[in-house]
Amino acid sequence: MKKIKWRLLQDNIKEPAKHFAAEEALLRGVDKGITPPTLRIRKYYPSVWLGIYQDIDEDINLTYCNKNNIPIIRRHNPGGTVYQDEGSFCFSAFFKKKNFFKYLNIKDPEKLYELFGEIIVNTLKNFNVDAEISPVNDVVVKDKKIYGSAQIDFYSAFVHSGTFLFNVDIEEMQKVLSPSNLKFVDKGFINVEDRVINLKELVNKNVKKEDVIQKFIQIFSNFFEIDLTNNPFNNDEIKLIKKLYEEKYSNKEWTFKKFPDSSIKVSRKSKSGVINLNVKLDKSNNIIKNVFLTGDFLAPSSSSLLNFYKILKNTPLNRVNKKIKKLNFSNDFKNTLIKLFEKIKKEGNNNE
Repeated sequence: MKKIKWRLLQDNIKEPAKHFAAEEALLRGVDKGITPPTLRIRKYYPSVWLGIYQDIDEDINLTYCNKNNIPIIRRHNPGGTVYQDEGSFCFSAFFKKKNFFKYLNIKDPEKLYELFGEIIVNTLKNFNVDAEISPVNDVVVKDKKIYGSAQIDFYSAFVHSGTFLFNVDIEEMQKVLSPSNLKFVDKGFINVEDRVINLKELVNKNVKKEDVIQKFIQIFSNFFEIDLTNNPFNNDEIKLIKKLYEEKYSNKEWTFKKFPDSSIKVSRKSKSGVINLNVKLDKSNNIIKNVFLTGDFLAPSSSSLLNFYKILKNTPLNRVNKKIKKLNFSNDFKNTLIKLFEKIKKEGNNNE
């Protein structure tokens, strides 16, 4: 396989709103043709990052965050709420989906979780730490999460992002996050502190975070056979970052956005995360007037979700299953939705 060339971007944008304005700008830039394939190494100030489909009241201790001036920002990608500080680092790999998938000889986007998981496992091996991939999107050590990832399919562009726990303040994380019991129902844990682990706990005290970052970059380059060259943002990217920061990420309406009204909410854990099904139902004839999902699930794509909402609007409950089975979702995602609607039907029958 002939090596391809990517940019290595190691900027110093640590303020959360600007940090994610840069993330979205790079994704849009790849689609527009103004951004080359890029591996971005990300650092940041202590902050809380909310998944794009999450209700802000679901997983965050807002009182604690407000009292302690901890910034909250809604990400542009799916997944759960995370607390980040100087003890962790993230990366994002931006590329043209068609080109890179062809280069890797893959078709299913979920295959990337496995490939990047292998890179993390190999990185940890270099520090004499045995880790394993925990599907769909985590890497664990002794059943505790040390790494998680998410990704976005955006027209012709794609980004895969990962977060690595090196020496995060887990006590502070525990205070900031308040996940539902469903999140850990299949893990055997009851709180955040029991669920995660720092690499710093497992290695020689002389190991620095920068050592891990450099080893990750090296293994990423070798694993995918990519030549990386350090380069900064270009002028077009800088303009787009400024625009997205001013018009989107610096506005509270983005992070604290309101979801539509619903009369029924049911929840279930799927392989891709917790799915909360919110439905506004006309109970006189059992017709769905509105439907939307919240949660930390890894969505197939934003366009497929919008199609799901459109297809089910004004649909009788007894015809939902047939329509869901035709959707371009994974079987697990479809089966979870069907079970959630069955729960709504069952609760409706019990109330009659």
